[in-house]
Amino acid sequence: MSRLGGHSALVAGMILLLAGRYGGLAQPGPGPTAQGTGQPLERLELDRRIVTTVYETALLGTDIYNKGNHEGCYRLYQGCLLALESLLDHRPKLQQMVREKLTLASRLKPEEAAHVLREALDEIQNTIAPSPKGPDLKLPALWFRLGGEAAVKAIVDDFVDACVKDPKVNLSRGGKYKLDVPEIARQKRLMLELFSLLTGGPLEYSGKRNLKEAHAGMQITDAEFDAMAALLRQTLEKHKVDKREAEELLKLFEATRPVIVEVRRSKD
Repeated sequence: MSRLGGHSALVAGMILLLAGRYGGLAQPGPGPTAQGTGQPLERLELDRRIVTTVYETALLGTDIYNKGNHEGCYRLYQGCLLALESLLDHRPKLQQMVREKLTLASRLKPEEAAHVLREALDEIQNTIAPSPKGPDLKLPALWFRLGGEAAVKAIVDDFVDACVKDPKVNLSRGGKYKLDVPEIARQKRLMLELFSLLTGGPLEYSGKRNLKEAHAGMQITDAEFDAMAALLRQTLEKHKVDKREAEELLKLFEATRPVIVEVRRSKD
């Protein structure tokens, strides 16, 4: 069997497994029924079966992933979530979350996509019934959870543009730096490299040897840093970055304050 065929079989097998567990393949009209009765499943029973399926899928997927078959793990999780999505109509927030995670995962490499879909499985588990807890997978670097270079670059471009327009940030340092097209492009490149450095990405920082040296003499104030942090939060919200990843990036950005800010706020 080809590798692609094997992955297709995993998805098909998961859908067939769910068909048996929920009383038949999905059909238009009423939701799943209890086998042999034709009666709709009670929501508590439906939730129980969903949680059981999620837990068993996480166990199997972890084993597949840890054996190096990242594509197989991704396809298993994908098949499970595709099948479960229509069964979550009584939990619209979870249903919407599943759709969004499936869309995001489709744009990523299999290794990253598997983690994104595992997050979806965990969220279903933790929302409906927090135990039993599935086996842990080590999360990929924040850079990849943000979507990789293309997604981070889009965030950085909007973030720097917002900083250029906001006088509270004072990016030109009182007119010392001319914010023309080449300079803005340079600022965006350096910011992208900084985000890569902070989040475990592959890009090397091409500025001076360290951040403190790169910002020495600019007299950046706490208030200016605050303004930048607020714009970064707004940019992450604009790009609909998940709360966990957004807060993680904001904390990493905040950690640079001591080496970037030279004019500290008075404690009085």
